[in-house]
Amino acid sequence: MNLKPPYDNNPGLIQNIVDVLHQLTFFGFYSEWTGYGSTAFLPPENRQMEYFPIGWHRAGYPGPAYAYRDFRGFLALMPHKKEG
Repeated sequence: MNLKPPYDNNPGLIQNIVDVLHQLTFFGFYSEWTGYGSTAFLPPENRQMEYFPIGWHRAGYPGPAYAYRDFRGFLALMPHKKEG
């Protein structure tokens, strides 16, 4: 395959472009931004998930796993906001 410069004989650049395309697609597809609805532009601590984004339904994503790091062996040293 003949590619034009700067892609010709530059496998590192090609790999980087492929990786970026995959990552951008992944992050865009699984983004929860649209699920915040009317709270989307509030500060992060005030946002609430109002509904599942369409991408989550299509991908079969079950939704946020709150405090999942506790179950994976990570010590969470941050107190929960509801605890005071």
